Amino acid sequence: MIKILLIGMSNNLGGIETYLYNLVKNSDNKRYQFDFLFANENEMALENEIKELGCHIYKVTPRYINRKKHIQEIQEIFKNNYDYIHYNIMSFSWFEPITIASQTNSKIIIHSHCSRIDRNVSFKTRMLHKLGKLKIRNISYLRVACGQDAGKFIFKDKKFTIFNNGIDVEKFKYDKKNRKDIREEFGIKENETLYGLVAAFLPVKNHNFLIDVFREINNIDNSSKLILIGEGKLKKEIEEKVRNLNIDNKVIFTGKRKDVNKFYSAMDILIMPSFSEGLSMSLIEAQANGLKCYTSDNIDRNSNITGNVEFLSLDKGAEFWAKYIYNSNNERDESIHNKMPYDYNTKKSCEKVYQFYLDNLK
Repeated sequence: MIKILLIGMSNNLGGIETYLYNLVKNSDNKRYQFDFLFANENEMALENEIKELGCHIYKVTPRYINRKKHIQEIQEIFKNNYDYIHYNIMSFSWFEPITIASQTNSKIIIHSHCSRIDRNVSFKTRMLHKLGKLKIRNISYLRVACGQDAGKFIFKDKKFTIFNNGIDVEKFKYDKKNRKDIREEFGIKENETLYGLVAAFLPVKNHNFLIDVFREINNIDNSSKLILIGEGKLKKEIEEKVRNLNIDNKVIFTGKRKDVNKFYSAMDILIMPSFSEGLSMSLIEAQANGLKCYTSDNIDRNSNITGNVEFLSLDKGAEFWAKYIYNSNNERDESIHNKMPYDYNTKKSCEKVYQFYLDNLK
């Protein structure tokens, strides 16, 4: 049996969390044993579901609480002789698991999920990222990424393997019942245009700009609403902004949901103005539903797997975005299943990772 320790889960259900859950869920539990390392005071996203799959979750003291204890606990976990320590990262700012893993016999996989450092990230995180790059420069590891941009950001000109962010295509298929149920739950009329985003409330997701765009859209079309699915540290700030703009009767905050797939059917248009993304899982899901998607041009253009994504510059401003989106053809694409590449099917995507594990044990 191949033993893999997965690192990179957070307490917010996002792209990395969904990806790793699918990786475990679709595996042969007679051939692969997956466990998780989690360094957060809160409950891990999908914690109960992951435990039900037979995984052990090792919770360690966060670095910011006690760095010495943090390192000691990780060292103890790494004594379990894992074949792979598969580390999913947005930057090198949390570098300790890599340096500690280098002192074991485990093979290290560094898996990049981000195409750049968010411009709103703290100075401390930027400095830790630079320090991390120095700390790991002489360590041997396998390089993988969710897309070209994410790979180039972390690995520069070195070769890397791409693992596509696969999804359960059938699960995200447009469904009239899901549309009706969600719209009824949140009081959205059928003649109202529903814009939406599935994302944690984090600086990189740029909800601030999204609210500005929606306010401009609402000025043009008063029969529009915005639905935001997710949680995160900036949620209260965004809620306050919505109240101050007097559009709180137009913007819906759902909180954390486990039926995210249903919300895409309820939406009419997806807007994703992120400062950066690797290959966005949410963007793939939205396309599988047939939605027209508008994203910032900071997102990996390989995310446009169906031709239904348009990339806009954040420098153009909220008013430009609003007018452009409103005046575009936003009909749902009913022929979407003929356009979805098979490589983005969850099982196909996971098979590539399992084969990678097998090949690199030799």
